[in-house]
Amino acid sequence: MDFHFKPEEFIVEEITSDGTVLEVDKKIEALAGIPTATAEVDAETGESKPAKNEFSWFILQKRNWNTQQALDAISIKMYIPRKRFNFAGTKDRSAVTTQLCSVFGVSAERMLTAHVKDIKINGAWPASEKIKLGVLKGNRFRVTVNKENCGVELDYEKIAQAASKSNEVINYFGKQRFGSLRANTHLVGHYILKGDYKGAVENYLVFRDCDAEDCTEEISPTRREELEVRKKLEQDWDYKAALGYFPAWLKYEVSMIRHMKDNPTDYIGAIRKIPRSIQLMFIHAAQADVFNAAVAARIAAGKLRTPLEGDYFAPIDNLGFPDDEKAIAVDKANKDEIAAKTASNEGVLCASLVGMDTSIVDEFSQAEMDRRGLTKEMFSIKSMPELTSKGGMRPLWMNAVGLKVERIEAKADETGAELPGQIILSFSLPSGAYATVAVEQLISGCQSA
Repeated sequence: MDFHFKPEEFIVEEITSDGTVLEVDKKIEALAGIPTATAEVDAETGESKPAKNEFSWFILQKRNWNTQQALDAISIKMYIPRKRFNFAGTKDRSAVTTQLCSVFGVSAERMLTAHVKDIKINGAWPASEKIKLGVLKGNRFRVTVNKENCGVELDYEKIAQAASKSNEVINYFGKQRFGSLRANTHLVGHYILKGDYKGAVENYLVFRDCDAEDCTEEISPTRREELEVRKKLEQDWDYKAALGYFPAWLKYEVSMIRHMKDNPTDYIGAIRKIPRSIQLMFIHAAQADVFNAAVAARIAAGKLRTPLEGDYFAPIDNLGFPDDEKAIAVDKANKDEIAAKTASNEGVLCASLVGMDTSIVDEFSQAEMDRRGLTKEMFSIKSMPELTSKGGMRPLWMNAVGLKVERIEAKADETGAELPGQIILSFSLPSGAYATVAVEQLISGCQSA
């Protein structure tokens, strides 16, 4: 299911490590958990040394910006180097979102004066260090679904009934992980992991989900141009000529093409012309591709809740989220105990996101790795060590905590035009989970007759 949300239809409010929800349009005067330094007294002179709180943490609220773009805009408007900013989790663009960020060398008072269209600062405080991933516990969502943004007429009664029976969703990675348009990010990652850098560059430059003349959906002039220039390059691989017809808005492709024109065999150099954050996405998407396929295979085999060697068991914390920090590895000795805890909903099973340090790869992940010609050793990338991945773990399922279903009846606005009926889904998910995946599962099979 493809969603097309307007910003106000997709509200995302970050949940901090102590459970505080950073509510939209709410100014917060004080926030727990911010690391701060205190003044020290010199033991010899008795003089007081000022506290070194060289960072500021702030709540960023944005509308119709992704996180990177919003911070870029603030950086330019306030003349602050972009590299001074950090954040714990990327938020969607077509949404209204809140999140904690940090900046080095800028006072909290100055951050509160930031003025950029569709961006607000809902609080700022001095801190002794930059923000880190552990600060983000999860997100609270308020998602409005209707025929216009999801493409089908939904039955409120069916959705409400399904939600009353279960709020559990399978923790698949969302489509965004694989590229919102071409969905080939993981394919580029496969090439890099196998050491085929030529294949990675060429896939990135010319992969098309369809050709302009064959697309089943109506496409825009911009989209048509993009498909045509990729196809043209694939026909002759003339990088010098390609610089003359590739549009400037395909800026990463243009950078790679320019590099290939001057360095015809330096494919690694061409990949490095892309921002490192995007390079890492290739590897992370390859991991996500294996994870999604392995989860689907487990479900088909009826073993989603069967503890396997290579799995972990994460207990549920006080927010209703899996506690990764307290996860324990599944082994022969504790399989039965973990199976009992899983059956009683004390926690969830987590599978590996395979990387070089993964000790045991579960049987389903291994089968998907074999199918793709990958090994865990490949995640130690000797030619591009900056992309090496140690691996990690991810819950196989989760609860949409606090799930609530509301209905807004169709009505006429002040001009007499009819406003369609809508359904609002409210819930919270742990960090790393995809709300679009949860929404799709929660409304699946709930179309109107």
